[in-house]
Amino acid sequence: KLKNSILTNGGIIHPIIVRSTGPDPYVCIEGNTRLALYTSFVSERLDGDWTSIPALVHGDISEEQIDAIRLQIHLVGTRQWDPYSKAKYLHYLRTQEHMPFEKIVDYCGGRQSEVTEFINAYADMEQHYRPILSDDGAFDATRFSGFVELQKSGIKAAIATANFTLGDFAKWIDEEKLYPLNMVRKL
Repeated sequence: KLKNSILTNGGIIHPIIVRSTGPDPYVCIEGNTRLALYTSFVSERLDGDWTSIPALVHGDISEEQIDAIRLQIHLVGTRQWDPYSKAKYLHYLRTQEHMPFEKIVDYCGGRQSEVTEFINAYADMEQHYRPILSDDGAFDATRFSGFVELQKSGIKAAIATANFTLGDFAKWIDEEKLYPLNMVRKL
């Protein structure tokens, strides 16, 4: 996924972190995988300039400071979006910005089925779940996974065959008749 994302972006988004003291001019203390990918791109002669990589350069920092950097990046890190928010943004890119689907998939690291499910689940949730709620305060984004499960093969057909609608499905989700949400698979 990371390789595809870097190739699609034409580079990394987050710089690696290096230390510039000691016998080696630079020692990578964070971002080894990204650095290894750049090195492999050079040896594979892939299109693009892979001979330099964005980096934050630290001078004389202690091992404790290096540990603190690694802990902050890997244990605290930036906060990921919840699945509903991810889907909302994917849907926006596809339907409002008209970004080509293949490009969206490349940016996400190459899982076409997951991107498709998220975009379709978001659309179904907005079209069928949001309208049945009394107000926006009643909206529960944690119900999104039920709409992701709805995208699995045969689920919508099973609902229609039983003479129900996606509006009925949204009511079942709202009323917690399908709980836990992976129970949708049994439809």
